[in-house]
Amino acid sequence: MKILLLTLLLGTMIYANNIECKEDGSQMQMNFCAYEEFQKADKSLNKVYKALRHRNKNDKIYLVNLKISQRLWIKFRDAELALVFSCNYEDKRQCFGSMYPLLYNSEKTSITEQRVKSLEKYLKEEKF
Repeated sequence: MKILLLTLLLGTMIYANNIECKEDGSQMQMNFCAYEEFQKADKSLNKVYKALRHRNKNDKIYLVNLKISQRLWIKFRDAELALVFSCNYEDKRQCFGSMYPLLYNSEKTSITEQRVKSLEKYLKEEKF
């Protein structure tokens, strides 16, 4: 049984690695596009977060508060996603269908892009 599960898992991983983003393709390809968009937004978030840390590297209190803010934002993001995708089933596809990964990653991207804009605003502001 363990060998069968391992074989299925490895086969799924190999198949998943061959998926390409195609916005008008299969549901799996569209899901992958949404995931790639989230990855881009997450990279932007990390970039602006690091820029804020660098700009304020000598302000220990600011750095502590930035870290606290970011950790709380991650908790907010996850709670917001749980709210939007509330479902009585562990497998969310039972509520949202095969589009669930696309919908989930699209919403996660949107929330992340909002955070990027907020942090960019702080990066542009002069400290008082």
